[in-house]
Amino acid sequence: MQANYEKLTIRSVKLTQSKKGDNFIVVEGVTDAGVWVKEWIGKNAPAFVIDRWWKSVGIAHNGWESYCTELAFELIGKEVLVELKDGNYGKDVEEVRALDYVAKTQEKPAKTDSPKPMKPVEDDLPF
Repeated sequence: MQANYEKLTIRSVKLTQSKKGDNFIVVEGVTDAGVWVKEWIGKNAPAFVIDRWWKSVGIAHNGWESYCTELAFELIGKEVLVELKDGNYGKDVEEVRALDYVAKTQEKPAKTDSPKPMKPVEDDLPF
């Protein structure tokens, strides 16, 4: 099954707290179609959820705490590909990928017009 990715521009990275007092980071962005998306990332979120925003834009980080530093400003304005699904309060982020991800997955090996396999080139090397 082919995933349906949309281009998203990250607009903000916010540190916030729930009513219970749990710390969260909210990564907010807008797709090219004008859909606003928020992802809430708790301090105890799985590593892949914490890492995927950083990895998709190629920025080295030090875990959840990096969202609480000036390094988080580097995320703002970056474009990524996201796979979205319908959630209880709008769209939820299913997956985050680098912009060139789709191009890499759709590349196909070059076709050769040779009807039979090519033989290796013979040379005079002793091994």
